[in-house]
Amino acid sequence: MTDWQEEVSDTLAQVARNLVRKHGQQNRGILLLCSHEIGVGYDVFVGRDDRIECSAIDLIDHENVDLLLDLDHVPPMSKRWAAFALFVQNGTLSTNFVYDEDIAPDGHAFDDRDVVIASYFGNGPIVYPENRYPTPRLAPARQGGPKILLKGKLLSGGRLRRPRPASADEERKAWLIADLASTLRAETSFSPLGTLMIAVVESGYISIARFWDRGSYIACGHPDYDRYRDTLFELWAMEPLSRRWDEIHYLIRGTDVRITYLYPEDIEPDISEFGRWRDASQAAFGAKKVVYPHGHGSAQILLR
Repeated sequence: MTDWQEEVSDTLAQVARNLVRKHGQQNRGILLLCSHEIGVGYDVFVGRDDRIECSAIDLIDHENVDLLLDLDHVPPMSKRWAAFALFVQNGTLSTNFVYDEDIAPDGHAFDDRDVVIASYFGNGPIVYPENRYPTPRLAPARQGGPKILLKGKLLSGGRLRRPRPASADEERKAWLIADLASTLRAETSFSPLGTLMIAVVESGYISIARFWDRGSYIACGHPDYDRYRDTLFELWAMEPLSRRWDEIHYLIRGTDVRITYLYPEDIEPDISEFGRWRDASQAAFGAKKVVYPHGHGSAQILLR
């Protein structure tokens, strides 16, 4: 065993010990799904007699995330994984690593997360806590500033609970908004602690960034334009020319949804798009470190 393999083994053993320290051994097993595609994705599931519980985040999990962040740079580049599953049961630790070549070009590790979980625990209901991590209250929009389009609750399947629209246009707009929620929640990278998508839309131009609350830090991810471009363009184009927004902030935290529109007068010209989006993510999730994918910030695309 090489030095780096020993370090990986020791680190994963410490992560497993921390999980047992938190959850004990009176369960059907503890499963950690960890993605290294963007920062560290960290989800823990505990098998109970009649259900599978997604664990709330606490200080022990923060310690594990720090260990896993450091672990990302231990293996040589040719040996680095995209994700792994760590399973602890009856004092025994097992791991299953997923590499880039194991993932479809347009997919992510653990896209079939429920299937992966069932492969360890069998079929059963997966129960998510109402609040996996204490989060700051959302600051209200300033008077005359960003417009909060909609605030509501998500129903099962990501649908948005909303009043009945008054017109066909409002019906279509509400459908587009609900479609964004469904698409965000369907992604493997989605965090129930908090997921924020920010997009700038203009004629023939769109720029998107997504941020996820990972507990002790905020992850920023590469945008997937194919999933969001058409919906965002249609939503933007439905507004009259005199009332079109420049930027949309779409925040999901648990079952709460908050959508804010920024207009030209709301955007400080001296602050870069990169800086403005970073500040928005920290305003939503707290003053935490923002981890960008391989040094990149927001990505942009010009449509032809």
